Amino acid sequence: MSLRKNFKTIGKQLLLIAFALVLSSLFLLITGYDPLIVVKAITRGMTSGLGGTIRWTIPYAFAGLAICLTFRANIFNMGVDGQLYIGAIAATYLSMNLSNVPAPIAILGTIFFASIAGGLFAVIPAIMKIRLKCDEVVTTLLLNYVAYYFTDYVVLGPMLGKGTLAAASSTDYIPENVWLMKLSFLPSSGVTVGLYIAIALTIGMAVLLYKTNLGYEIKICGANSRMAEYGGINSGRVILTIMVLSGVIAGLAGAVEILGVHHRFPMRFSNQVGFDGVVVSLLASNHPIGVLFTAFFFGALKNGAMTMQRIADVPSALIDIVRGIIIFTISIDFAVLKFRKRWKLKKQNNKEEQ
Repeated sequence: MSLRKNFKTIGKQLLLIAFALVLSSLFLLITGYDPLIVVKAITRGMTSGLGGTIRWTIPYAFAGLAICLTFRANIFNMGVDGQLYIGAIAATYLSMNLSNVPAPIAILGTIFFASIAGGLFAVIPAIMKIRLKCDEVVTTLLLNYVAYYFTDYVVLGPMLGKGTLAAASSTDYIPENVWLMKLSFLPSSGVTVGLYIAIALTIGMAVLLYKTNLGYEIKICGANSRMAEYGGINSGRVILTIMVLSGVIAGLAGAVEILGVHHRFPMRFSNQVGFDGVVVSLLASNHPIGVLFTAFFFGALKNGAMTMQRIADVPSALIDIVRGIIIFTISIDFAVLKFRKRWKLKKQNNKEEQ
C-alpha cells in the first residue's frame, strides 16, 4: 500500500470512530447521562488506566490478526472464540502436568501445544468449506458452541478445581513456573510478555501478507477466486492454510490469557473477544499493523466501559448499547464495500459469460 493510501485509510477510520462517538454521546444525552462519559472513559483508559487498556489490547490484537488473515482471502472465520477456548483448555491441561519442568521449556511447550490445538480445531470448517462447499460462517459459528460446551464439560467434570474454585466453576491454578512474566513498567496491571508476542506476531503477519508468495496467493484468492484458479493457484490449499494459521493464532490467544492473566480456566472467560476481533480487523481495513492500533482503541473502550460502570454508576446494559452503537457504525463501512465488491464481481462475471 502506498503512503498516500495509508493516510487516506487512517483518516477514514478516524472519521468513523469520531462519528460513532458522536452517536454514542447523543444516545447518552437522550437517556439522561453525561454525553461525554464515553470520551472521558476512553481518555482515562489511555492515561491513568493505561495498564488495563494494554491488558485488553493483547487478546483483541490476537483476535483481530486471526480474523484479518482470513478476511484477506475473503474467508470468514467466525470461530475465533471457539478456537481460543480449545487453545486455552489445552494450555491449562498441559501446564498442570509441567510443574517440574524448567519454566522456559514449560511455557514454550504449552504455547505450542495450545496453538496446535486451535489450528486443528480450525481444520474442521476448512475441510467442510473445501470438500462439501459448506458456508464457513455457519460452520465456524456452530463450532463455537461445540467448544463452549466441551470446555464446560471439562471444567465442571474431570478438571474441576477444589474448594472455592469449584464453586466458581474453574479449574485449579496452573503451576507458577508456567506463568508468563509481567512487564516491569506495568507490574500491577496484569500486562505480561504477551504484549511482545502480539507485536512480534503483527510484524510477522505483515511480512507474510506483503512479502511472500503465500501473501500474494491470499490476495489473489480474496480478489477473485476464479482468476486465482485460472492462474494456477490452488484455492483449496490457500483456504486450508489460512484457516489453520488463523486457528493457531486464536489458540495462542487462549494460551496467553491462561498463562498470563487467569492462571486457571474459568468457565466462559473470554467475553466474546473473537467477535470483537471482527470489528478490530474491519476498522484496520484488514491491515495487520493497523490491527495493533485498533486493538488498542478497543482495549481503551473495554477498559473505559469498566470504568464507566465503576465510577459513573452507568448500568452494564447501557454500556453494551454504547459499544454496540460504535461497533455498528464502524461495520457500516465494511458492509458498503462488500456490496460494491459483489456488484463489480457480478458485472465482471456477466461480461465473461457474454
